[in-house]
Amino acid sequence: MSLSTVKFNQIEEELNDAIEWLTSLGVVPNRGRFGLYNKTLQKLFRSHKEDRNQGYSDFPKMANAIYEVFDLIEIHKGLSDISQDEISKLANFYQKGVEEYTKENPDKSGNMPRNTAFELLISSKLHVSNIDIDLTSISDTSGQFENNHLLVECKRLQSENNIQRNIKDAKSQLKKKIFNPVKSRTCGVIALDFTKLLNPDFGLLVKNNEEEAQEWLNSATDHFIKEYQKYWTKSLGRNILGVLTYFSLLAVIEDKRLLTHCKQYAFCHASDLTPRWKDVSWRFSQKLGATSKEVLVD
Repeated sequence: MSLSTVKFNQIEEELNDAIEWLTSLGVVPNRGRFGLYNKTLQKLFRSHKEDRNQGYSDFPKMANAIYEVFDLIEIHKGLSDISQDEISKLANFYQKGVEEYTKENPDKSGNMPRNTAFELLISSKLHVSNIDIDLTSISDTSGQFENNHLLVECKRLQSENNIQRNIKDAKSQLKKKIFNPVKSRTCGVIALDFTKLLNPDFGLLVKNNEEEAQEWLNSATDHFIKEYQKYWTKSLGRNILGVLTYFSLLAVIEDKRLLTHCKQYAFCHASDLTPRWKDVSWRFSQKLGATSKEVLVD
């Protein structure tokens, strides 16, 4: 893992740019949770400039704001050149929802804005990887990869109890869209965010150095795939390329005294692909820059 240090003034500038972008999309940030995050971080920025510690007095709220804002900044960087007509409705919904990550209730609609955030993150990842995307499609996001139409269904996993159902739903949704009517050059990907599953209490990962942090991130991904691949390896179908896994968290790297936002993508290739689609699957993961995983076995 290679850490890129971001100074306070850079975060402040990128946050302001993202807020201006939201405003241009018809969003009124002060009415949603981003207004609260902005106020929290502005207090932190002022305290840092004045060399005072008042901004650090409510660390859990500050950490939550930093975490959410890094996602917003990534989405802005990846999608700022997308047509406003395509993204304005999604952006307005994205800013809603409960303020704190830990207060999401999976049984209520309050978690839907962060589901939208994950869809936007995946769209951003595709777009910065030079894959043409379409945010108005029948899937959570879609794109054009090589000469193939790509459909992506995104699921945020809230607990172990809903993993199998979410994967089954995503697979069913993709198959229906691919085969009714049949489109020979259409393929699908299931994107799974297991952040909440991995870190339900929004705890900080504390490691001595970058190497230990990277080892932990890799181990977390391998463990997730090994534990739950049974739900997707046997019958994804010949046109579903595989499963894109994602998680993110805040970590403290002690030897550098850094608070860092960590995220990791990995692509687990389906086991029953035809040779043609298997080649497409490997090229897709390489294009995305995601770690490629074969099916893991004990």
